[in-house]
Amino acid sequence: MKEVESALQENEEKYRLLADNVSDVLWVRDENLDPIYYSPSIEQLRGFTPEDVMRQSMEEIFVPDSREKALAAFKRQMMQEEKSRGTQARTVSLEVELYRKDGSTIWAEMNTRVMRTNEGAVTGIIGVTRDITRRKLAEQALKESEERYRVLFNSGSDAVFVFAIDNEGLPGKHYAVNDVACRMLDMSRDELMEMTLFDFMAQHDGARIKETLQTILNKKHVTFERSFVDSGGNEIPVEVNANLVELYDASIVIAFARDLTERKQAEEEQKKIQTKLIQANKMNSLGIMASGLAHEINNPNNTIMFNLRRFARTWDDIFPILEEYYDEHGDFNIGGVPYTELSRIFPRLISGTLESSEMIKAIIENLKGFIRHSADTMDFDVDINDVVRRAVSLLESQVRKGVGRLELDLADDLPRVRGNPQKLIQVVVNLVANALEALTDDDQRVVVTSTLLSAGSRIALTVTDQGRGMTEKEVNDSTQPFFTTKLESGGTGLGLTITRMLLDEHGASMDVDSTPEEGTTVTVTLKVKGIESVH
Repeated sequence: MKEVESALQENEEKYRLLADNVSDVLWVRDENLDPIYYSPSIEQLRGFTPEDVMRQSMEEIFVPDSREKALAAFKRQMMQEEKSRGTQARTVSLEVELYRKDGSTIWAEMNTRVMRTNEGAVTGIIGVTRDITRRKLAEQALKESEERYRVLFNSGSDAVFVFAIDNEGLPGKHYAVNDVACRMLDMSRDELMEMTLFDFMAQHDGARIKETLQTILNKKHVTFERSFVDSGGNEIPVEVNANLVELYDASIVIAFARDLTERKQAEEEQKKIQTKLIQANKMNSLGIMASGLAHEINNPNNTIMFNLRRFARTWDDIFPILEEYYDEHGDFNIGGVPYTELSRIFPRLISGTLESSEMIKAIIENLKGFIRHSADTMDFDVDINDVVRRAVSLLESQVRKGVGRLELDLADDLPRVRGNPQKLIQVVVNLVANALEALTDDDQRVVVTSTLLSAGSRIALTVTDQGRGMTEKEVNDSTQPFFTTKLESGGTGLGLTITRMLLDEHGASMDVDSTPEEGTTVTVTLKVKGIESVH
């Protein structure tokens, strides 16, 4: 027991030694607000010794307004803490004016906390009092000059914020804000005066405030761009010119904030115009390249087409002779392939190769037509299901080598549409090829569906995949020239742009619905033969 008492006495002496040697005033009062302890630093603050203060009444310590404020705050604090037993005691801060021994007054900041027993009962209040007279003088000086500069302060076009930087390098509450600041943030002056920069700085800029204020302290002046957030949660880009002034030993920042919204919008619009100019230049270059490309590819392709037609006529002439030989001698090989098999596949090989050659020609013409309007006729009666099957046949290699599977669900007895079959084949090839490239595993599929809509005047052709999908922005950009999500794999960003152009020539519409990681559905709506428009 004696050892415990000795330890307690030793701890008490340590804490008293600490309290007796700090510059701030430490004090303790009981639950009736009667004084128990004042640290020696009270003499430096007020000129009275601790013994003098222990005998003083509240009227002798506080000026009248501060006395009423302090007493009300102490009683309210103890009452609230009594009701909230079991929770951690809160610190309350208030500013008060105190009498000094020489009859003058000083301003002090009091931070108080309620003391409790182990059972949670309130036993009194412990407080720390700090001299803030210099700061209050600075505030008062600013307030006194406010009237003289109010008109100037509120007549500019920039928002103005005046605040101090505390000892930790953080912004304090505002001493002053102008009318422009209130309009910019859609807040009243009273609201802003209770705030710091942290309270309306955009979250992504908030972490940089302390660093910025340190720069202001070092350089006295700094210009930077940040974003404020108004009362409605809208971000406002601003350019801030901040200047540091020293007033009564306090570091005061006067910050002028200019709304950059219109400038940013103008810059964004300028970027769009610049992008369009670059795009126009690309389109011009594309026209030149398309012309050269057509010349370089069409010549050998025309030779291929000519020879394929000659092969077809040759086969028609030689087929009866080969049949007669087969009837007399039985099956035989031609080029290592049995005649019975060759007679079945050779015509299809020729027609398929010829169709691919015609597709090459159509692609080149469509690329040229992307720059200048194509004069190709649009007066064919087209079977849309036949278009789908022919397009899919051209993609057999891609389907075979790729992941996932391709399924067709084509409605029977669809009416014809008027248009150009080669262009519609290219539309389907582009859409199905994109859908196949979007698949990521073998369990996924692409489904092509044709349907006669209820009104009977339109046919809906849908291409649905279960692939990676697109964001809303990617969907909006997907038909813009040169936009691609497959740049690494050689995408040109022209597929859907040309597809849209070809559909426009047919008076058709195209809608894209996509969800990331779930897939994409492209719906093409074509007018039935004899119907003027789908729009």
